[in-house]
This record gives sequence, structure tokens and C-alpha cells, in this order.
Amino acid sequence: MGDTFAVIGSTLVYEGALLDLEVRTLRAPDGAVLQREVVHHPGAVAVLLMDGSDAVLIRQHRTAVGGDVLEIPAGLLDRAGEPPEEAAARECVEEVGLRPRRLTRLGGIHTSVGFTDEYIHLFLGEDPVAEDAGQAHGEEAALQVVRIPFDQLARQARDGQLDDAKTIVAVLAVAARRDADTGS
Repeated sequence: MGDTFAVIGSTLVYEGALLDLEVRTLRAPDGAVLQREVVHHPGAVAVLLMDGSDAVLIRQHRTAVGGDVLEIPAGLLDRAGEPPEEAAARECVEEVGLRPRRLTRLGGIHTSVGFTDEYIHLFLGEDPVAEDAGQAHGEEAALQVVRIPFDQLARQARDGQLDDAKTIVAVLAVAARRDADTGS
């Protein structure tokens, strides 16, 4: 199909601290004129942090869904020029007080291509060392660190017991790698 829709206009309607909202006017292949709202996001990182056989997750309040969510440590690419690997390690320290000695890229995901350009770089973090994160603020001040044996977490992902997309994708990616390594 390719790039068959032409952008014929664009208006930035909101510029925020976390995201921007643009309204784009497009011409479709059949000549129809369409308007679409696009949320621009700086991008993010997320880390499936392993400490031995345990995955280190967080339970954190997420205002958008109106409650707490069990998820892997994650955060914005909000520091100019910071490589995703450095942001991933920083987020682990800020959220769970652990810095992975090894980071392996798992790939990445576009979170919801129907309305946003958000892209999350996914990593496996291993062999963590404790590091003081300093004073937490906002939602991070109230988060809870949760340790779950990886095999149990992988079953939860496969059984539909997790609902955070980045967490599910990272867990299933690592589970698939482990299965391939063991010939399962």
C-alpha cells in the first residue's frame, strides 16, 4: 500500500510537558479529505529487570487507567541526547534502586499506531547492583517494588493475567529466547 495518503495540512493544537497534539489533514487515494489527531510523544524505554530468577516489577498508579498497574520499570526519553540504553539504566535506578550491569535490546514497540507516534525501546536488564535513587516524586514516590519468579510471570503473560502491553511484550520476548535456548 505504501505512502498513499498525502498530508495537506497540519495544526499543532496542544503543546504539553509530556506530549503534543497535532491535527493533520490528509488526502486519501480516492481524493477524500480526512482529519486525524496525532499525539506526538518523545519515546520511552522499558526494562524487564532480572535479579537471579526473579523479575523486578513495579505496581504504580496510572491516572489514565484510573488505578494501579503492574509493569516493568519504564520512563521517557526526556533528556536531550541520552541514548536509550542510558535512559533504561537510569529508570531502573530511579524506580527500583537497581542498575543492571548488562542490558540487552529486545526490540521495541509502537504503542498505539492509530493515534500516537510513541515508540518504546525494550530491554532485558541483568545482574543488577543496588544504587541510591535519591528522593522520588509524584507517582514514583508511591510505587511498590514487586518481585515475581520469571516462570510465574511468563505464565501470567501467556494466560492473559497481565494488562500492560510493554510488560507483556518484554516478558514473552524473553520467554521465547529462553525456550529457543533450551530447545523447548
